[in-house]
Amino acid sequence: MKQKRTTKQFLTFNSLHIEVLGPRLLSKSRAANGCVTDFLRTVEHDTRHLLRECAKISPELKGFHLRFH
Repeated sequence: MKQKRTTKQFLTFNSLHIEVLGPRLLSKSRAANGCVTDFLRTVEHDTRHLLRECAKISPELKGFHLRFH
């Protein structure tokens, strides 16, 4: 008898896409690419932190998770 595998089902409430637009001249600049990468990592970290802080105020948010692509 095969056992069915159960998976959690998630619902996407909203989606956000961030584009960092800059001058074409900087496209090959390692320093510029590093700065943008650091900026996006900071945005991701701060957003996760904000969700955790908001979950302390509104317990309904404790079951929510963020996924970055």
